[in-house]
Amino acid sequence: RPLAREAGAPKDAPTVAHRQWEMTTTSTGRDAWRDTARTWVVYVALSRPSARDPWRLSGVVVHDGG
Repeated sequence: RPLAREAGAPKDAPTVAHRQWEMTTTSTGRDAWRDTARTWVVYVALSRPSARDPWRLSGVVVHDGG
């Protein structure tokens, strides 16, 4: 799920944007084995050469959300 912009986060510009998402994963294995769900915060940087170009992923940082 998308998270609200954090205080102090860089502002969007026509060619640069930053987003943050909360992601929950559950490892699954053979014989229906399932691990405990883990939550992560994913910070994504997007960029593009000009405002008319499509956004491209330019960076990702994943933080263990506990």
